[in-house]
Amino acid sequence: MQSLRRHRGFSFIAMIVLATVVIVVGLSMHMLAKAKGDARLAMQSQADAGYRAVIGYATQYRRLPTDTEFQQLTGDLRDAYGNPLVYVYDARLVAASPDICAYPTALLSVADCAADANCATPATTADVPFVVLAAGETRDGSANTVSQSASAVGALPAASGLRRYQLGTSVGALATPTTNPFAYDDHLAFKDLRQVQNEVQCTGKGLRVVNVELPRFKCSEAYVGTVFGTSGVTFPGNTYEWQVTTGPAWLTASADGNNARSGAWARGASLVLGGTPDNTTAGTVTVLLRDSEGSAQTRQFPLRPVTGSSCSPPPPPSSPGGIILVPDIPTGSGTGTTPDGTQVSTQGSGVITAGPIGGGVLGIGGDNAISGAERLQFIFPQDVHYLGLRVRDFRSNSSDHISIAFYNAAGGAVGQYNWLACSPANASKQLGSITPGAGITFRSIVIQGVGLTQFYFQGLRYCDASNAVCLVDPSASEPSC
Repeated sequence: MQSLRRHRGFSFIAMIVLATVVIVVGLSMHMLAKAKGDARLAMQSQADAGYRAVIGYATQYRRLPTDTEFQQLTGDLRDAYGNPLVYVYDARLVAASPDICAYPTALLSVADCAADANCATPATTADVPFVVLAAGETRDGSANTVSQSASAVGALPAASGLRRYQLGTSVGALATPTTNPFAYDDHLAFKDLRQVQNEVQCTGKGLRVVNVELPRFKCSEAYVGTVFGTSGVTFPGNTYEWQVTTGPAWLTASADGNNARSGAWARGASLVLGGTPDNTTAGTVTVLLRDSEGSAQTRQFPLRPVTGSSCSPPPPPSSPGGIILVPDIPTGSGTGTTPDGTQVSTQGSGVITAGPIGGGVLGIGGDNAISGAERLQFIFPQDVHYLGLRVRDFRSNSSDHISIAFYNAAGGAVGQYNWLACSPANASKQLGSITPGAGITFRSIVIQGVGLTQFYFQGLRYCDASNAVCLVDPSASEPSC
């Protein structure tokens, strides 16, 4: 009985000891968890403190600090595990000129990968000028203690991407995120370039873009808009430097005649926008303004069409298939217009007359042939991709030919085609799908004979890009020369 009591007493004491151990371990784990939580909060605070130190420096000097200057700024500041803060930055932004306010973009980006080690669909912040990073407790055994977030640190001269994960995500080095993973505990402090420029007060002693908005545009009508700057410290002649970095393809920009869309600064008193809109798509125009001290301002303007404005495609030809036959052409010298709106005219000594071959075939000149200074011009009602030509009694000697010159809507030459004569004579011949070159459009042609003894025009057809087989009579079995 006494032995039993002793056994029961030992069990009771053991239970008390065990319970005490559990309580101590529980309290220790709670304290450890609290310590880790406090460490995480402290690390983010320390990264934020490093960020604020860089902002303070940039506000004073209008540039980012170098590595050495960053260490001087942050002094003995360490993360919760005794590690110095890590500084990653766009190497261009440490230069004194142009200062940080003049840059429209930055080289870094940060992908927020949440808990996905592969970072398949991140939310990315672009144009990040610098990142301050507290690397945390974990290490991957290499010299790069922040390889989960950055593949390189310090000054980065080219575009580079960093990653941020949800704390605790099992992830390896940035280049191989699923190899040898460990718990992510880096803390990053960063903002995009626009926010940083606002924080460093990129006001340029009052430098600003005056305009609130740009004029609206009408399709196919010449556009003119002028952007003005004010205050700051101007260049000689009360001028500024300008750039336009985004805008529709048709938009031109110049400052005192200097191109402001070339990727370089253009100097002038104001920025002149122009061009002829070829569509009604609204867009955004980004204007950069800089003064002689390197202070800069950026303004984005929405560019919208006039309400109700539209771009109508060129009207289709009224003549079926864009075919012009002999009866459509007015005779005589000078000009005339065919039913579809094509202008036909003679050049040189030519006169359009009724030809002797049946069917009212037309020639040009007294002998009804095109030769020498006699030329026949066609100006079409729309831009054309292909041409088909049909002639009769095409006679010549050896290499003599018909010459077809092509011109665009502005009258500029875009190509030439020579059609050699061939036998048999006294027969109709047609040639189709004539073009000055792949993808080249033309608005007018001039036909001229070179050494021809006889040539009678019977008709032509003009076609758009959807009809590459362009023949006056697709069903005809005439020799094509």
